[in-house]
Amino acid sequence: MVRWAFDTLEIGITKDKKQIKKAYALLVKKYHPEEQPDRWSKIHEAYEAALRYADGMETEPRGDSWSEEQEAYSENVEAEYGYGQMFEEAQAQWSARQSEKLEALSARLRELLSLPRHEAYDEWQHFLASEFLPNVELTEMEIFYEALYRNALPPEVAKLIGVTMEKRRELYQYSMELEKASLADDIMGCVCFRVPPYEAERKPGRLKRILKRLAMGAAAAVILFVILAAVTAKDGVRDAKISGTILAYLNEKYPEEEFSEEKIQIESTSLYGEKAENIVSYQVMPKEGSYNVFAYLIGDKGGKNFTCFDNLQEAEIKQAFQDSINEKTGHPEGKLFWNSAGGAFDCVEDGYFHEKYEGDLDNFFHMETKARNGVSGGDYTSGSSVLTGKNGAADYYIPDMEVETIEQRLNILNYAEDTVLKDTLNQCALEYEMQLQGIVLPKNLFAERTKRIEWGDYGTYVVRTLDSPFIDPPVPFLMTTGWYVNVPSDAEEYLKIESGLYVQNLVQMADGIYGTKSGINNSVVDFSEMEGDLTGCMKVTETPESIDISEGKRKKAVSFSLAQGYGLTEDYCLAIEKEAYGISELGYRVMLTEYREDVGDVTEMKVYTYSDPLGHVEYGDVLDGEGYLFVEYPRPWNGEKPAVLTICPQ
Repeated sequence: MVRWAFDTLEIGITKDKKQIKKAYALLVKKYHPEEQPDRWSKIHEAYEAALRYADGMETEPRGDSWSEEQEAYSENVEAEYGYGQMFEEAQAQWSARQSEKLEALSARLRELLSLPRHEAYDEWQHFLASEFLPNVELTEMEIFYEALYRNALPPEVAKLIGVTMEKRRELYQYSMELEKASLADDIMGCVCFRVPPYEAERKPGRLKRILKRLAMGAAAAVILFVILAAVTAKDGVRDAKISGTILAYLNEKYPEEEFSEEKIQIESTSLYGEKAENIVSYQVMPKEGSYNVFAYLIGDKGGKNFTCFDNLQEAEIKQAFQDSINEKTGHPEGKLFWNSAGGAFDCVEDGYFHEKYEGDLDNFFHMETKARNGVSGGDYTSGSSVLTGKNGAADYYIPDMEVETIEQRLNILNYAEDTVLKDTLNQCALEYEMQLQGIVLPKNLFAERTKRIEWGDYGTYVVRTLDSPFIDPPVPFLMTTGWYVNVPSDAEEYLKIESGLYVQNLVQMADGIYGTKSGINNSVVDFSEMEGDLTGCMKVTETPESIDISEGKRKKAVSFSLAQGYGLTEDYCLAIEKEAYGISELGYRVMLTEYREDVGDVTEMKVYTYSDPLGHVEYGDVLDGEGYLFVEYPRPWNGEKPAVLTICPQ
């Protein structure tokens, strides 16, 4: 019986998940979990029950007159008609969605952990306040715990997480979610004391501690804040020997600057996980002016040797690298985006370098690689959580000199490998000990995109991790005329990826609709591997009734779906010609209706211009450019009805 859930959410009984989520969002804004935990807990429980009902995992509400005989009859009918199997399939679909959600969380955490320090606090604060809410599941908290243990955090971020988890632990205690309360306690231990996860007899130990804390009450909170204050105070302790080391390094490297103790301040940096086992770190900031870390030191714990890195030449070095690779490839207009973080656990941060650049880039890279090899934890082949070359990873955008428009790109039937470009990029990757991706775009798209993606623009991210099941190019394969992946030869084995050209051949899926697979397995594309003939596999279909639009807009809407008899083993990126289907140049909406047990779940997709680096079809966005819409179409799940893609007037 789930009628109570919809009463709690203050809506009628429905399987429309959008309506359920909207009702939940309105209530949690009204009843904050840390201010009214009892009320919030009931709302959250109702929300989960309503979603289970919408997914077909709860039965229809029944009246009080439902008898035991009717219940028994229903069970017999369910058994006779295979409803048990339907439930198992629904459970499998739910598990698949859970897996996707956890993968998305892991990706978001990797993004947060790679942020420069001056951006980190605000982004983590936003994440904890609006994304990683108290209603997250236990498994999500486990992933959060693992990420914190295995990566370093700035002290201010560690303190933010510690205070947040203290409040949530109290909330979980109050609502008797003891496993969550216990794990929140462990997360505090991780960020404050570097306690590793998954100790022996972890769960019983956690529960015992949390039950004890239930009795201790407010005293525990007082103790925690005293400890946090002590940790913060400890971060401010300066070491005279360290000060001498960093001043000697800076003054030898930049004698014209005349660094002194009066100009800089040095603080110890908290490290976590495997970093904390062997490495210590100190950061350097100016005493006057805005908060800005311009140098840091890392070295062996208990040892005397430290390696210093600074970002005073970051812009100059990155510009020199772009100029050099442009000259070598013969593309003076090329744009290079380089995340120079490298080494196991990113011991060397993006934008920081040990060696001084004095005009000879090849010599600079040679010396920089040697310096990074000497860093404690710098063995990038052993246990690294982010797999890159020693000098990081770079994305290099260039225009295709033969292909100007998207329409010309869509007419390419077979790719011709640019062996000169491939060899040049591969040689740079080998010599400079880094991952290097060359992304070749039609000339118009390149011109539009590079208007928006300049150095440091928000939304432009270098593809760093190539160890996922599918490669994720910065733009869809359908919009590129080549994507060259190059990694150092000794890195191919542990990255599990080959250097070479990665592309996808195009399929005309209907008149005015073209498509390619969204991802490629970790091997250079084999053109002989095709999914069968998908020509003509898309059809125009009726607009789903579940889409809430007026009758007038429904008549003008156009909807597409996979035709009967066709199947997809992977998601496909589509290019839809707007003129062919009467889609207006501006003022339209795009909705995707996916089916679970024949119930349509409608999601409105955000539309970006195709030059906007924030838009990404694999994240559920629509790109618009040169008369085409670019959108991802998902493969059907476990025999469900194919999804319906709808474009209608605003």
